[in-house]
Amino acid sequence: MNRRSRQSRRSLALVLLVGAVSAGCLAALTGCADESAASPLATVEAPPDLAGLDRSVQQQFSELWFRDGDLESPIAPAERRNWGELGLWFHAYRYHHSATKCYENAVLLDPDNPRWHYYLGLIALDSGAAATARGHFERALERAPKAAHVLTRLADLSVMEGDLAGAESLYRQVLSIDQHDAAARFGLGQVALQHNDVHQALAWLEALHAEQPQATEVIYALASAWRMLGESEKAAALLSAIPASNVHQVSLARKDPWSKALVSADQGSRQLTRKAVSAANQGRTGEAAALFGAAVVRDPEGPEERINYALALARLGRHKDALDQIERALQLAPTGSGIHIKARLEHGRLLAEAGRLKEAESVLQRLTIEHPAESAAFTELSRLLHSRGDLTGAVQAYTALRQLDAAGPDVMFWHSAALLALEQHDSARTQLEQDLAGWVGDQRRLRLLWVRSVALQAADEPSPLQAAWQVVDRGAVHSVFLAETAAMLHAGQSDFDSAMAWQRAAVDALAKAGLNAPLRIARRRLVLYQEQKRPTSAWDKAERPIDLELPAAVVADLPFPSSR
Repeated sequence: MNRRSRQSRRSLALVLLVGAVSAGCLAALTGCADESAASPLATVEAPPDLAGLDRSVQQQFSELWFRDGDLESPIAPAERRNWGELGLWFHAYRYHHSATKCYENAVLLDPDNPRWHYYLGLIALDSGAAATARGHFERALERAPKAAHVLTRLADLSVMEGDLAGAESLYRQVLSIDQHDAAARFGLGQVALQHNDVHQALAWLEALHAEQPQATEVIYALASAWRMLGESEKAAALLSAIPASNVHQVSLARKDPWSKALVSADQGSRQLTRKAVSAANQGRTGEAAALFGAAVVRDPEGPEERINYALALARLGRHKDALDQIERALQLAPTGSGIHIKARLEHGRLLAEAGRLKEAESVLQRLTIEHPAESAAFTELSRLLHSRGDLTGAVQAYTALRQLDAAGPDVMFWHSAALLALEQHDSARTQLEQDLAGWVGDQRRLRLLWVRSVALQAADEPSPLQAAWQVVDRGAVHSVFLAETAAMLHAGQSDFDSAMAWQRAAVDALAKAGLNAPLRIARRRLVLYQEQKRPTSAWDKAERPIDLELPAAVVADLPFPSSR
């Protein structure tokens, strides 16, 4: 069956469903008028955009809205007994006005159930009505006095209102129920921070961070504590671990069964995608792929779901299946749209991962020609060309990224590395000096690359040579990259004994680590120094910067520039 036929059948089913829902609403508003007049139950209508939701979500709604899922048998308001479950559906998909009516009806029919009061509190909190939320949470607590998650909500509200003493008392009540409760411990850490009791805050927050190292709010709070102690580097190191995109950030895992039930009520592809991303971030790759696959089943016409599933399959090494999903995404996405461009980009990248390099290059080249402002395409193309040894093509792609103002530290490094491998030392040196003058981030790799550009070209320039020696002399991390750079600098000054000492240290470290590809490059350079020769190029076209640290005992015996 072709796609148009399937879409026609789907549209017909939606028309029948939405029409039946409308008929049910009309019956509720007309035929049941006498019952409604005698009943305090609020009237709730179906969402007007139901036809635009995932098919699985529409089915979920119909099972709640109609009697036994029968489109011919809508449930009259006075007869409905699933107001709470219906409220969960509206709440999960953010129809808060309808959810509120449903929960209020549920309270009228089942006033002793704490869940409906709790969910009303969540909706009020979401809308910024803190006082209303407190009332709902207090009523929930009256009906469930040992519900730790309700106490935690009240404690969090007290923090928002500035009542730190009240908040601390409530958090400690939670710990008297469950001494391991993460939300209460986090809350006490926050209270300690606001009291400027940094050491107490650290006691709570560091233990939580050890248990949940990816929890974003814990990282932010812990970074604030270190900043208050003047430890800005520790704070920066923590914050650097937080993903830039919200969708990739991980929340603190809390014990809140009622909120968990609300989240579980969302059976749409987006919720499954969020769960999949969370699983992927925590290293649960197989689970992530299964969830992305389930999202595709829920929304088979969604190109973004296909892209996510493809990337997850690729991480499992299932490249053929991944490419099948990407190709389907390309068919589904509107040509020229942002999601279509994303699908083409990932198509090129996945082809490269599958070893189909020529096809990958063709896809990415076409994408850069048709969308010359798409920096991500130039980034992928530059990586591919550089890895294939097409350094001239890679330099062109790096230059395009600079023209698009999209040159981060990686592009800066690899652009100059490619120029050095092409033996364009003057151009590389000029570019590196411009980048070092303008880049305010970590410059260690760029500086070592600059030293290499100087090492083979500046024999008669004392000023840059002196600066180059200082870079090596002050190196905080004595890595293989630094060792080979120091060797090159010594060789540039015809001090081949010192060059061999540094190069041997690099060779030994690489051999011990079993890094064969960089080891071959390092051994070739060692042979040159043994023959009293300098390398003609400061960077090998297949080279990568190796940050493997040399043993301290080896470093202690090396000839540093300061000992010259």
